[in-house]
Amino acid sequence: MRRLAALLTLALALACGCSSRQHLNPFDPANPETGGRPVGFVALAGEGSVILRWQPASSPRLIGYQAFRLAPGDSVFRAITTVMRPGVTAAIDTRLEDGVQLRYRLYFVFQTGLGASPAEDVATPGPLAAWVADPGSGTILRLSADGRRVAEVVDPAPLVSPFAIDVNPADGKVWSVGEGAGVLVYDPDLNSGNSIGQDLSSPLSVAVDRRDGSAWIGDDGSSAVYHLLATGAEADPPGLSGLQYPGGVAVDAADGSIWVTEHDGNRVRHYDAGGALISTATLSLPSRVAVDTLTHEAWVTSFSNGLVVRFSPDLVARDTVSISGPIGVAVDAVRGRVWVVDAQGDRVIALTRAGALAFQVTGLSEPREVALDEGSGEAWVTVTGAGTVARLSPTGARLAQAAGMRAPWGIALEDVRMRTFTTARRARP
Repeated sequence: MRRLAALLTLALALACGCSSRQHLNPFDPANPETGGRPVGFVALAGEGSVILRWQPASSPRLIGYQAFRLAPGDSVFRAITTVMRPGVTAAIDTRLEDGVQLRYRLYFVFQTGLGASPAEDVATPGPLAAWVADPGSGTILRLSADGRRVAEVVDPAPLVSPFAIDVNPADGKVWSVGEGAGVLVYDPDLNSGNSIGQDLSSPLSVAVDRRDGSAWIGDDGSSAVYHLLATGAEADPPGLSGLQYPGGVAVDAADGSIWVTEHDGNRVRHYDAGGALISTATLSLPSRVAVDTLTHEAWVTSFSNGLVVRFSPDLVARDTVSISGPIGVAVDAVRGRVWVVDAQGDRVIALTRAGALAFQVTGLSEPREVALDEGSGEAWVTVTGAGTVARLSPTGARLAQAAGMRAPWGIALEDVRMRTFTTARRARP
């Protein structure tokens, strides 16, 4: 009896070992890590296109992969590729309609046919590219057009910790500042960056002038706002001096005037397009500023004092709203909405032009900055505490969320339709 029990125990052990070895097989549906599906499969939405990516697998049994798509109105998934070789890790689906959600499946292909378990993801093509500065990871990231995935990661050397970012919609160049040397101007089409402004020792803020592609950069070390071209040359008019901690800079896209917040100087300043001072107002510890291009008014946040103030072009305070910890702010001039990020209250607030509460979006862990899509009225918010970016509808509904970041801070949106000559390059897998 004792010998029989030992044999049974050995048999069970061998069976368990065999089962474990089987489950290590990435093609086995019982594998707890892969489920028998291709690993790392994602669908990355772009303008009129979707890039499919996955991690490679290796086995003598594997012939390759095949991708399928389910579009609205389809009753079954339709093949969009032939069988791709085992070494292939990307495919692209083009000539798609923007704004339409598509569902994708990727199968292993064996000699016996398709694998039993496909990997699956969804994507909605669109014209936007969201650029995010993530000081937590020390990288710059581009999100997919639908705000669901990280599509590109850029090492912003020599910046150590980028936290403010803007993009020139005319040529797609991305400007970023943060801890490190100077300013990084990144060209996504060339996949290369140019370091400029080495005289800036502590850059804080950046705002692109859409009229000529230059940028205004606030620098604490020199108590100035520099005005530079993408080449690094000084732009016209020259920069602004005598500014104590210019942590917020905004350019009125309609008239080219410049707004600057002086956190340590307790002031807000407004300059005309030629760099001449229009007016100055006193505000304790201002943080950020955004411009209403229809009324030419500015909305200024003060995180330390829990205030949002609406200023006239000649810096008369017209409305003051109390919010626990406002930082980022953006104005939807078309719809008359002012989006304010309440970092301390874990929420985003939408105000009317008169400063009344329109609605709020709660449950956002330590949000920081907000960027607005002028076409759709959607707001994209960096949620630093969760390492995500939330995409919100004009009424505050949560449309999508991109994860995979450590501490996202600055954010800027680009509509790639404004530079269609580069779209084909950007869509390549």
